[in-house]
Amino acid sequence: MKSCLSLTLAFLPVLAPSLWASQTVVSGTNYPNLFSPAGNVTVTPPAIPDGVDLVTVELGGSESGPLGTYWTAEANGGAVLGTNVLGALIGEVRLAETGAQVALTGSALQFNIDNNPNSILGALGTGLGVSLNWSATAKFNAPGHALTLSPNTTYLISFDVIGGSGLLNSALGITPTFTTELLDGANAPVGISGGGTLLNLVGLQLAPVTGAPAGTGRATAEFRTGASVSAAPASVRFKGSAVLPASLVGIGTQFANVSNLSVVVKDAYSVWVEDHGITNAADQLSDADPDHDGKPNLQEFALATDPNSGTQQDTYFTVGDPDGSGPETSSFIMTIPVRSGASFATDNGGLEATQDGAHYRVEGSYELANWTLAISEVTPNAAFTAGLAALPGGWTYRSFRVPGQTSSTPRAFFRVLVD
Repeated sequence: MKSCLSLTLAFLPVLAPSLWASQTVVSGTNYPNLFSPAGNVTVTPPAIPDGVDLVTVELGGSESGPLGTYWTAEANGGAVLGTNVLGALIGEVRLAETGAQVALTGSALQFNIDNNPNSILGALGTGLGVSLNWSATAKFNAPGHALTLSPNTTYLISFDVIGGSGLLNSALGITPTFTTELLDGANAPVGISGGGTLLNLVGLQLAPVTGAPAGTGRATAEFRTGASVSAAPASVRFKGSAVLPASLVGIGTQFANVSNLSVVVKDAYSVWVEDHGITNAADQLSDADPDHDGKPNLQEFALATDPNSGTQQDTYFTVGDPDGSGPETSSFIMTIPVRSGASFATDNGGLEATQDGAHYRVEGSYELANWTLAISEVTPNAAFTAGLAALPGGWTYRSFRVPGQTSSTPRAFFRVLVD
């Protein structure tokens, strides 16, 4: 029979201010040649059929391929105005042509309309239009700076976008779209805040960019990974589309211009604050206590409790066999939620770990004076988490034990320090 000694536990949180900061993982510093070398992927409109004796318009065409150092691009749509009455004798005569183009300039990504030599739009006539589509995907796989996504993490993609030609203006009747998305290493789209996986910039109010050309705005999209995500290098994809009628002759040839692209990992504490709807600046501080339960925000964040409710338990205690096999022994077990990925190491008897800005220290004592007992982590055992509430993404239960008790040490105490 296993014997179980009577034990007592004390939970004594100790807090200190923490610094929280988002981390930039893609920028002009670690990807200085993101938009170079200059080049383009351009649609050549389709051939004019043999025997056409009058001037005609042919629509269509597509082109795709690598672009610059990191990009792959695809362009679809074009038009050609010409004749091919003499067929094989002299070939087709192209009076004008237009095609979708994706280009790098050395400092920007552009979605363009390539006219050779003049705009074709004026010859299309009433009711005709050129349907154009652009797509460009950058894989962030630079040696030493590859972007590999982490589970339950929020990423901010920011960039300057110029729509100065007016082609991004949805009021012009060209039904434009211009979207961005984050892809994991398996090319699976990551969810965006607000639902879906795409941010469509058309119609959004963009942040002004000081000193930038007129029509420039800065867009930021927030993406959040789930519980699992591919560990291969991630990508960002931009896509655009428009139908250009004859009425837009001369409006411009640049649909969109993207520059100053960055990807930032948003700090987990800020995400947690937003998820709990804490909008007052004073209540967002790590030492604030919005629900007045005596637990500062940092402790609530570290132990996955609700900062808007003072009734949620954050530690769970059991007595049992920590390994489920071997000699008949019993130990006092404390189970707590901690940030996923935390790796505990021994320090002067206690166990310490830091994850997502939260620092944990688990300590034990027999007499509440010396907190140097050799605490150890219990191998995952469903018996110690059975019946506990499911944790949100980003936290996991971990269990700890004090050393075996003797007749001279019938009681033991735990404490968890969070800072």
